[in-house]
Parts: sequence; C-alpha cells; structure tokens
Amino acid sequence: MDRDAVALPAVPTRIRSRVAEASWLGPAAGIALLLLAELTIVALAAARPSILSPPRNIPFESWRGGPLQGLLSGVHAGRTELKIYLLFLMPAMGAGYAVALSGARRLPGRWIAAGVVAAHAIVLLAPPLLLTDVYNYVNYAKLGVVHHLNPYVHPPRAAPHDSIYPYATWHHQATPYGPIFTLATYPLARLGLPTGLWILKVGTALASLGCVGLLAACARRLDRPVGTCADAL
Repeated sequence: MDRDAVALPAVPTRIRSRVAEASWLGPAAGIALLLLAELTIVALAAARPSILSPPRNIPFESWRGGPLQGLLSGVHAGRTELKIYLLFLMPAMGAGYAVALSGARRLPGRWIAAGVVAAHAIVLLAPPLLLTDVYNYVNYAKLGVVHHLNPYVHPPRAAPHDSIYPYATWHHQATPYGPIFTLATYPLARLGLPTGLWILKVGTALASLGCVGLLAACARRLDRPVGTCADAL
C-alpha cells in the first residue's frame, strides 16, 4: 500500500509534463518551418544572379553572393523554377509564422529571441534580395564624394564609367532620399562597394533588431505578453 501511495502522485505529474511539452512543440515547429523556408529562399538567391538577387547581368562575386553562395549552387533554378519554389516556400513561411504566433505565449522568451535573431542572421548572410537599393545608396554617395556632383541634381548617368554603375538601376533618377541619410552614406564612397554593402547590411540588421527590442519594451509597458508583442501595435 505504501508503495502504491508513493507511485500514484507521479502519474499526473508525468501527464502534466507531457502536456506542457506538447504545448510548445507546435509553435516551436512553426518557428523551425519559417526559418527553414527562409533559409531555402536565401540559398536559392545566393546560388546565382536571378529575379531574387538582381542585377542578373553581373556574375556573383564572393562578396556579393555571401557565405551561403554554395549551399544550393547545384540546384537548377531558372526564372520559372524560382517562381514555383516561391509558390510553396512563401506560404510555408506564412504558415510557420501563424503557427508560431498562435502558441507564442507557451514558448520561453529566449526561444522567441533566438528565432528573431536567426531570421535576421539568415537575411544578413544573403545577397541583397529582390531590389538593388543598397547599390544605389553607394552610387549616390560616390556621385557626391568621388565625382563632386550633387546627387539631388545629377542622376547616376552623369558618371557612367564608375565601377558601381552596372550594379545600380536608377540611372536616370536623382536621389529620392533625404539629406541626412544621403550625408550618412558619404563615408561609404571611399570604402569600395563590397565594404559599403556589408556595412549597410549590418547596420540594417541591427536597426531592425533594435525596432524589435523597442516593440518588446512597449509590450512590457502595456503589460502585454512579449511573445505576442505584435498585439501591442
């Protein structure tokens, strides 16, 4: 009898443990799915110039492709194939996010923070995705610093022989950016495109993480769960 009396309380404890474990398995799997789909998209973009990583007419140098360049280099992915891959990968990211968000309250805060940092790290290691804005930033800076032209008056076509000109796309447009940002990019003009690119990428990633941190702080001030801090908006 004494042995049974000692053993019985262990049963509900074990059940509670399994229920608690199952409660975070779903959102954890959602984060994993989101990150895996994101990593696959980034690896496809890093494999070769494409619609995911323009401009397409310039071969990838190592500084541009990033450290994930060889991850899926053996996968043939033309324009049509990339669209098919994205047709599955983008909804997978959305589904993973929805599952993670639905159970975020059950996840430890450090897991959520790790997922956010991992998502930023994957994009940081990728080549510039979809747009060529980052090249245009450096191009306008070089107009002002190297060519002594006002980027608010002269478009990039005013210096067509610059080494960055083939990477930029707004050849006939003066800079649309504000003067504070434009002046902040001027030091990049003398550093070269690879260094300027990575400085801008790191700065963007840190700024984004800072915004996430501010949002989490706002959630705490509003007494809302940090795991679902998007609800604080």
